[in-house]
Amino acid sequence: MQSFHRLNYPWTLHKLAFATSDRELAKDLAQKVWMKFLVYYRSSEVTRPEAVLHLMVTDAIVDWGRRPPKERVKPVEVTADTSQRMMLTPDPGDMAAADCRRDLASALAALPPQQSTVMVLRYYLDMPRAEVAHILGVSEETVKSRLTAAKNALRDAPALAGYPATTGGK
Repeated sequence: MQSFHRLNYPWTLHKLAFATSDRELAKDLAQKVWMKFLVYYRSSEVTRPEAVLHLMVTDAIVDWGRRPPKERVKPVEVTADTSQRMMLTPDPGDMAAADCRRDLASALAALPPQQSTVMVLRYYLDMPRAEVAHILGVSEETVKSRLTAAKNALRDAPALAGYPATTGGK
């Protein structure tokens, strides 16, 4: 269990920090997730612990997002400073991927906070538009228009100029 924790805790913290934009809150949520996982692991026969952990992290993010707005910390603007806190900074072991992540973090930081937040929730955390709307306390149409504006801005972002354009589809 210790080696499993050592290997998966950084990923857990990364996902939670990215979702909440608050590293301290992410640490608290990660502790709760791991305690819940440990109880479940000891009481059940777990054949795929990574899958169970992934579901528990996702549930923690959804539960955090369902709190009334006054009880949760809203996602903050993505800046160069917060990209480090949210662990968007590149992994030094893979320079090509590191460059991509750095460029994407830079492009997201250049977006207005409302657009970068909706992009992170929708595409990084893979939340449906309805869920993003619920978390942010706006309509689905507002989420849709912010996503469109963000995608258009990212297409023209200087930080992403060297990357091929994709349709995002099949």
